[in-house]
Amino acid sequence: MRVYEAVITGESLFEVGGGDVGYALGFQYRDESINNVYDSFTQQDSFAFLIGNQNFYGERDVKAVFAEVLVPLTLDLEIGAALRYEDYGEFGGDTTNPKVSFLWLASELFSFRGTYSTSFRAPSVHQLQGVQTNFANITDPEDGSTTFGGNRTVGDPNLVPETSQAVNLGLSFSLDELSVDLDYWDFSFEDVLTRESHQAVVNANPNDPSRVIRTSAGTISIVNTKFINAEAIDTSGLDISATTIYRTDMGDFRPQLKASYLLSYDLMDASGNTSDGLGKLNRNTVGNPAPRLRGSIGMNWSDGEHSANIYFRHVASYENDVSGESISSFNTIDLQYSINLGDLVKEDSETRLIAGIVNATDEDPPYVSIAGSYDPRTGDPRGRRAYIKVQLSF
Repeated sequence: MRVYEAVITGESLFEVGGGDVGYALGFQYRDESINNVYDSFTQQDSFAFLIGNQNFYGERDVKAVFAEVLVPLTLDLEIGAALRYEDYGEFGGDTTNPKVSFLWLASELFSFRGTYSTSFRAPSVHQLQGVQTNFANITDPEDGSTTFGGNRTVGDPNLVPETSQAVNLGLSFSLDELSVDLDYWDFSFEDVLTRESHQAVVNANPNDPSRVIRTSAGTISIVNTKFINAEAIDTSGLDISATTIYRTDMGDFRPQLKASYLLSYDLMDASGNTSDGLGKLNRNTVGNPAPRLRGSIGMNWSDGEHSANIYFRHVASYENDVSGESISSFNTIDLQYSINLGDLVKEDSETRLIAGIVNATDEDPPYVSIAGSYDPRTGDPRGRRAYIKVQLSF
């Protein structure tokens, strides 16, 4: 991909009650292409275990213009507005997307902010014209057996762009060393770009040789799926972060809290079927795993050249909507220590030695009855990992 971009910025387009109006204008041109070439054995799926792939090539040009202004109406109230136009030509069409925002400094303790925007995501060259193959656990509805086979997803040049609307309302509280941020967000996606569920394809077409390829023994070897436009995803939630500082003779202690809580996760597939994906794996839907709560609690300590961190990370339990089983929560602890060695390597530089442990208690990801026996989008199978690194700043 080649990107050419020009941007003009200024801090004083004109003056209003709160000061000068800032602005930015820009143009962008992108030349996108993809070219994958495989040997003849790979193209013919000739390997005993590995599933092959087909050659493919695709390209497109994208043009965009954009503008943004920041208007300080008063010393306490700031309004922002932005507009972006993109043209994807015959592969994706064109779109115009606005964004408006405000920031109100209500008092020394409280501030309020809000944003409304629309966005547009054209199908990638890969989704339009590419091919990808990966392995997956496949359950055969004919006899209930499960095999480890190929999921081959083919691009579709008739895909339409994914569109969305986003609303965010937030407040911040600040008192001395204490800082708290709370945000409510609501995202609505339409024509969501994704790929078909391989299991849903098998369930619906177990004996269609164009979709489900079987060996001479009748075992499923490859499922042919497509990149598709799903109907819609509507989701909302709350984000919270809080931090403060306790200064002592033994150093500074900074407790931290970050969490995201899902309030809703509603799904609609391309056939118009609706489902509630909140707190579920969403294995056979257009959605992603949606545990209600993800977050971390941590403590940072610093004293002179020394600092250390400890973080407890949590992903709440959720439901395997295929089997009905509960997927346990995933809780890990990360540790880190660093020391500033000053200009050890070079004068006028800073060297920092950092050592840490990820998942210090060596927790396994929760068992899930899918390929790999864990959910890779919420769990991590690598266990305890120690590291040492050196950072050098000039």
